Amino acid sequence: MGTISQLLSSYSKVEKARKGAYKVPSLIKLDGETLVYKNSITLIQGKTGSHKSRLSEHLISCLLNDQSEMSKNLKLSKSPIDLKIVLIDTERPEETQLAAAINRIYQLAGYKKQAKRWNFKFFSISSVTPKKRLATIVS
Repeated sequence: MGTISQLLSSYSKVEKARKGAYKVPSLIKLDGETLVYKNSITLIQGKTGSHKSRLSEHLISCLLNDQSEMSKNLKLSKSPIDLKIVLIDTERPEETQLAAAINRIYQLAGYKKQAKRWNFKFFSISSVTPKKRLATIVS
């Protein structure tokens, strides 16, 4: 398909979506409003100390169990779709801060801190240089 055809196709899709003909399913809602959409990659970026890690811990705990007390208190809900969740950490040391964060995520989700879920995997790439991180993730 040529460039003009791709542009026209994109235009048509957007026009349909504007008319409500196409709706992207929500994965996470905050007080009923979509926060994260299906088929999206969500990155959290911000200044040091802006609580990016804390936010990701709460979102992941909601995806693991939106019936937990924490999810209810924060008014977070998730889609009933079975999801695979991957946390790729770029900063925290594996054996200290990241391990503690994973335990916190399970606790926030209402599980025992040593719990293990089939749909949640976590990795640290803090030892990989920023230039090589994408290649490392893809491989």
